[in-house]
Amino acid sequence: MTNPLKRIQSVERAFSLLEAIAQLGGSARLNQLVEYCELNKTTAHGLLNTLVNLGYAERSETHYTLGARLTTLSEPINFQHQQIRVRFQSI
Repeated sequence: MTNPLKRIQSVERAFSLLEAIAQLGGSARLNQLVEYCELNKTTAHGLLNTLVNLGYAERSETHYTLGARLTTLSEPINFQHQQIRVRFQSI
């Protein structure tokens, strides 16, 4: 019998915050994110501070936005999509 993959709640919550920022137009206040993700304010604040320190989110005086470091995660995907487009153009 196989065991289901273990899920780490803090990782899920951090990604839900990033997704929420994106879905809320790329910029959101802490209170918006707390409500959207149904998180405790202290928990959300701690996770967001970690994401900011890692470069995956940025913080102004009033809002959080997606960080530039996220683009490094998407570069391999963009490259793969570009290769697929080139292959289909030659068909």
